[in-house]
Amino acid sequence: MALDFPMAPILPGIVLGPMMEENFRQALLLSHGDMSVFVTRPIGAGFMGVCALVVPGVTWSAWHAGRRKRLATSLDDALDLPDLKVRGVD
Repeated sequence: MALDFPMAPILPGIVLGPMMEENFRQALLLSHGDMSVFVTRPIGAGFMGVCALVVPGVTWSAWHAGRRKRLATSLDDALDLPDLKVRGVD
């Protein structure tokens, strides 16, 4: 693919996305538009809490890996060392 995304996570997103949207809309209709229905039950609050922790964690991890890769590249350019591999950076 052009953006180097793996196909495995994209396919379930395409299949399950409309189903999740339908159920989200139904839950809002039953609660008369009250969003607190998603956090008042323990299971819903647990899922929301996990999502609140995972999204910043993944974002930070991707940012940190990109920063480390840019730093390694700039260090190689500054030292002018050919074919120097840095541990943990592809």
